[in-house]
Amino acid sequence: MYHRDYLMRLIGQMTQMLGRMAGLRKEQKHEQAEAIMEEWLGRSLGMSLKLIRALSYQDLIRLLTSGNGTDTDKLLIVARVLREDGELTESRYGRDAAYPLYVKSLMLLLAARRLGITHCDYMDLAEETDGLLGRLDSYSLEEDCLQAICLYYEQTGRYSRAEDRLFEWLENAAMDQAKAIRFGKAMYERLLELPDDALQQGDLPREEVLEAVRELQAIEEQRQGENVVSVALASCSQSDRHSGANGHD
Repeated sequence: MYHRDYLMRLIGQMTQMLGRMAGLRKEQKHEQAEAIMEEWLGRSLGMSLKLIRALSYQDLIRLLTSGNGTDTDKLLIVARVLREDGELTESRYGRDAAYPLYVKSLMLLLAARRLGITHCDYMDLAEETDGLLGRLDSYSLEEDCLQAICLYYEQTGRYSRAEDRLFEWLENAAMDQAKAIRFGKAMYERLLELPDDALQQGDLPREEVLEAVRELQAIEEQRQGENVVSVALASCSQSDRHSGANGHD
């Protein structure tokens, strides 16, 4: 009961703070809006705006879930504050400057989802998450982000979108393609267990799932072939060095 009362007071205070910030942002009083957010964070959560901006989303998640028992409400509240900070930053400096704040907000929401929070009384989590995904749609995201987004789309029945993000991951040569292939195989195995109408509703018919499985297999075989060639070339190079050394002897 005490925790619930504390949470409701916290949410009420946050709602008031966000309302004041929205008014100041509309008046282009950005520094005042930032000061209000900074004061509320320190008073209500014992955190600073500088801290949540500086920490990676991985470190933020660890910080917010490291107490005795996981307080998922803090994940959601800080995610909402980060989104507001992102909007404030975007209004001043453009979306590219706000990008890291939107990514952190999204990843905190998806972390809360992994911990079993799919809805709450004070925030429309689907709307919040989808809004952030829309803001980030044109950006190249990190591997962990793409994996989390794939899972989110799969869990919410948007299988075609999950596939789009999977192949974005696969097509980025700088990322771990072997990991993407493993993830993709597991995802398609889960999808093939679903009835046809569920796949149709997710805009990914069974024949397209099967085609994607074959495509993944082809990519994996190509990678294995490239690895064999690389090993063979390395072995030849080593043999040539040894031969050269023996010749000098």
